[in-house]
Amino acid sequence: LIVNNQTISVDAAAQHIQHYYENTTKRSIHDLPQICLQQELVDLLWESSLLEEQEMVPDWYFRNDAEGAGRNSSSSSHMDGEQDLKAKFDSFVKSSHLCDVDVAKTLEDSKFRQFLKTL
Repeated sequence: LIVNNQTISVDAAAQHIQHYYENTTKRSIHDLPQICLQQELVDLLWESSLLEEQEMVPDWYFRNDAEGAGRNSSSSSHMDGEQDLKAKFDSFVKSSHLCDVDVAKTLEDSKFRQFLKTL
């Protein structure tokens, strides 16, 4: 990356941007405007992940079925594993791992554009 006639790495530029954003705005870099997957795609990813889990590790996924047979339970015991997996998946989604910075929206900020000129 060439900035002000100097070659700097993308990582170095990212560190400068993060430092600026966090110190100037007193917010986390994760607060930048983001573009995330549409909910339909998130749902599809969850369904696909669940099917893969069932196929790849059926012993884990269905492990409690035999154990739960002697218990008085109104729900299928593998649901506990599915609910745990869903909670972890939802946490992953909420952590913005499926998002990118909305560069166009970020560049609408004149102070941010001015900072980029100083790199």
